[in-house]
Amino acid sequence: MFLILVMLVIGAVAGPPAYDSKFESIDIDDIINNDRILKNYVECFLDRRPCVKEAAEIKVLLADALKNVCARCTPKQIKMIRKLDDVLMDRHKHVHEQILRKYDPQNKYRGPFRRFLEENS
Repeated sequence: MFLILVMLVIGAVAGPPAYDSKFESIDIDDIINNDRILKNYVECFLDRRPCVKEAAEIKVLLADALKNVCARCTPKQIKMIRKLDDVLMDRHKHVHEQILRKYDPQNKYRGPFRRFLEENS
C-alpha cells in the first residue's frame, strides 16, 4: 500500500510524461525553409492530403499540445513548435488561422498557448 501511495505522489509531482523524444529528431528548419515541404505538412495537418510519417507524428501532437499548453513538451520540442508557429504566423497567416480553427474550434486554448510560447522564447 505504501508503495502505491509513493508512486501516486511521484506521478502527481512529476506531472504528465513528456512526449517521445523521437519528435526531437525532426529537422524543423528543413520543413519551414522549404515551401513545398511546409505546404505538404500543412495539408496533412488540415486533412487535405495523406501525411508523410513525420507530419503524421506532429499532427497527433498538435491538438494535445495546444489543449495542454505544451505541458508534455520537452524544451527542444517547445523551441521547434515556436519556430513553426512563428513561420506560419509571419509568412502564412491564413494557414495559421486554419490550423487554429481546426485544433481549437472554440478558441479556448489560443491565448494561453500564445502566452506560453512568448514566455518560453
